[in-house]
Amino acid sequence: MSLMRSPGSGSNIGRSGSQPNLAVAGTSAQRLSEASSIAFRNKRKHGNESEVQTQLDSIQKQITDIMALLTSSVNSQNENYAKLSKDVVSIRDQMQDIKIIMNVNELKVENISSEQKEIKSNIKNLSNSMQMADGKIASLESNMNEIGAVLAESLHATYAGADICTATGIDNRPAENSLDSLSPTTDKRHLNTFKKILKAHLLNENK
Repeated sequence: MSLMRSPGSGSNIGRSGSQPNLAVAGTSAQRLSEASSIAFRNKRKHGNESEVQTQLDSIQKQITDIMALLTSSVNSQNENYAKLSKDVVSIRDQMQDIKIIMNVNELKVENISSEQKEIKSNIKNLSNSMQMADGKIASLESNMNEIGAVLAESLHATYAGADICTATGIDNRPAENSLDSLSPTTDKRHLNTFKKILKAHLLNENK
């Protein structure tokens, strides 16, 4: 009595028996090997992630430093601009003060020039007044000299008459200590004194 064989697991129906299909078995083994390699593949190492994070931190630090530098530069420029603005305002104020001083000096120069002209005019007027006074004094001296000559002649005639009276025995001499008893020399001295007094009086009137 013969035993019945169970059909094989392969896809080929033409084959029968309990022996495995080697073609199908090889493919299954390859699939199992690939699945095993995928399932049991080594995990990614964390060293690469740490390096990337380090680079990112470095870039972030550089960006922070650049921003700080830009902020410092902007602040410095703002301070310089503010200082420059103050300097410009100060220079403008100084220029305005200089203009005011120049205007004041110009007015002073004009006033000095006007005063100089006035002084020159006053000097010229004084010079003219002095010339007129000198002319008047010269005229008065001439008149006084003429008067003195007339007085001298009159006195001489008076003394001559007195001598005649003495010779004839007539006492017609002037009283002692009177103006008529003055000699010609004494009278001329008084006349010169009178001239000086009159000249000084005229000078005081012309001042």
